[in-house]
Amino acid sequence: MLFSAESAKRYLPDLPITLFTDAPDNPIIKDNPLIDNIEIIEKPLYSFGDKIRPLQRSPYDETLFLDTDTIIVDCCEEIFEPLKHSDIAVTFNGYRSDFAFEEVPPSFPSYNTGVIAFRNSPSFQLFIEDWIRKQEEYSKIRPDDQPSFRYCVSEGKVKLHTLPCEYNFYPHFPCMVGGFSKLKIVHSWGPFAEQMAHLLDRSSNGPVIFGPIDLRIILFWYWTKFRKVLRRWMKKRWR
Repeated sequence: MLFSAESAKRYLPDLPITLFTDAPDNPIIKDNPLIDNIEIIEKPLYSFGDKIRPLQRSPYDETLFLDTDTIIVDCCEEIFEPLKHSDIAVTFNGYRSDFAFEEVPPSFPSYNTGVIAFRNSPSFQLFIEDWIRKQEEYSKIRPDDQPSFRYCVSEGKVKLHTLPCEYNFYPHFPCMVGGFSKLKIVHSWGPFAEQMAHLLDRSSNGPVIFGPIDLRIILFWYWTKFRKVLRRWMKKRWR
């Protein structure tokens, strides 16, 4: 958590940090200069649902919510710009976390809720109430909070903006960055997350794919290349 807070103070020094916790007297966080305000989570469930209700209690007009396993690797104040016309800004989920029990058509994407920029609007407050109710229902089957988020977004009661993947770069699944984009937030608390971000930013102005790739895809790619070369050779050989 402190790793994430330190990165936020470094790249967004003018923004205050509020921590929601069930242990406000923990010596690691109490009177910590990185944290401007501490809010108590009453009766925690110790599940994904614990992060939903605090969103409703944010003391700010506009908020950037971060999971504790995220690290900011570049200034990203512009993440609030979409909130001029939307209530929520999130990225697609790198891995489709939809499940068979969901009542949402497959044409609706999954979103990653580890990074959420939101405006404290009346429609957002109603959205959180819906999300809490749906999470209570879905958590009986699967604890993840993203299927319930996806369902509530699909109802169209809140204005949602989709951010590019560099605002929630999740290296545990294949991701692609490039063009002239620059990584902003990495969803990994590993000690090398920032070094990895700088390496990818310097790699190329073209697309860069990062993450684990299925060996079958690699072998299939080489097999198609081999067949092309073989066909060309045979045409020349028997011409």
